[in-house]
Amino acid sequence: MVGILSDPQRRVTPDREPRWLCSGLATCSTCGEVLRSGRGSGPRGSFPIYRCASRGRAAAGDARHVSVRCEQLDEAVSRAVASAFLMGPTHGMPDDDRSANSVSALQVRLSEVRQGLTDLAGLVGTPGFSRATVERRASELAAEEDDLLAALAARAQSDARAAMLIDAREGLFRGGRASFTDAAKAKQALRERFDLLPLEQRRTLIRSTVRVEVSPGRSPDRISIVHMAVPSLNEPGDGVGA
Repeated sequence: MVGILSDPQRRVTPDREPRWLCSGLATCSTCGEVLRSGRGSGPRGSFPIYRCASRGRAAAGDARHVSVRCEQLDEAVSRAVASAFLMGPTHGMPDDDRSANSVSALQVRLSEVRQGLTDLAGLVGTPGFSRATVERRASELAAEEDDLLAALAARAQSDARAAMLIDAREGLFRGGRASFTDAAKAKQALRERFDLLPLEQRRTLIRSTVRVEVSPGRSPDRISIVHMAVPSLNEPGDGVGA
């Protein structure tokens, strides 16, 4: 019986794996139900939307349940996640800080190694630092640098949060204090990195950094995003456009 019922040939509907970024993650302000993907229509044809899962069950006279274009909600949420990593890259994310701490330790050591390589160049000829000694030590540090870079690359490949954290720190904190121009470039780099991540990794980042609620209407302000990782972004003036 189990064999018959689990036979893939019996499946008559597509799998239930999410195919849209915010499906099941954003909620309706009217009833608290999650938003699911669907299709809307207009003068120029149909387009993908998110709509309240209870909208089709609502009786006449019930309060309005929301819908929003997929591209509008996806863009707002993606910007919010990039902002969270931009504004709070040293804090890690909720649920589990081990990933952030591991990346932080690797990057601290990488900075030390690179500084050591820079300092060695000025030590040649000083007492106790012959050229052979300096070259041997430089070779050791260069090998450690390669190992650290490989470890960071491996973390970035397997861990979405680590990948975003690596990009944030590389973009913002290389070479001292970042300017506003550097911050803008770093945010754009984070946004691009986010878009390149596999869908489930992006959804994992959304679940761990923000809560999203959509209200009825057409104004962009109806998209409410609450930052869990960086509460300061929830202050006035730091909303969806942050």
